[in-house]
Amino acid sequence: GSNVPTTTPACARSAELSRRAAALLLLQVACSLLRLVAGTCEIPVLRSHVLTLMRSILELPEYRFDELGSILIGRLRCDATRTHGVCCLRTPRTFDIGRPVTSVRSIAIHPVALDRPEWHVYARFILYHEFVHALGFHRHDCTLRTFERMRDRVHPEARTVTGNKFTNFLQARAEPRRCRRRLAAKAAGGVSMRLPQL
Repeated sequence: GSNVPTTTPACARSAELSRRAAALLLLQVACSLLRLVAGTCEIPVLRSHVLTLMRSILELPEYRFDELGSILIGRLRCDATRTHGVCCLRTPRTFDIGRPVTSVRSIAIHPVALDRPEWHVYARFILYHEFVHALGFHRHDCTLRTFERMRDRVHPEARTVTGNKFTNFLQARAEPRRCRRRLAAKAAGGVSMRLPQL
């Protein structure tokens, strides 16, 4: 008889899955390192920072900060120019202060605020603002502005000065693309203006 161990199909499948899991883990680590080198603001770090800040300035037990930690945070489309962040609900029109945070499906932040180090302070403000929405304060009224002023004690320029600079930066960045589209439409013999809606 032979002393060579035989491999069953189940063992071979298990070994292949282990190799794939190890390769996936290695890929995730590599991607994290690339983002770190590129200056990308990691979403878990951003979330942790903002929640710590919220707990320190909003020391009220009725706010469900722990539930905010479970909200999915993603990215907006990179061509957005006026929207810096958005809080999406599972069902529309369920915003109220008493509703559970679990009715929030996700929060999205502009990728430029996450990817460019010069906008990371503003990314924190955007997430803070969207977390306040997630707590049930959906209107941009005096209550929401009060929450924002509480945060202003930490970074007073983030809300107004940095927000306006970010909008201007996004619009300036988008303008060459608009010009290229207009030129391409003219070169193709098309019209670049919008037709009136009937």
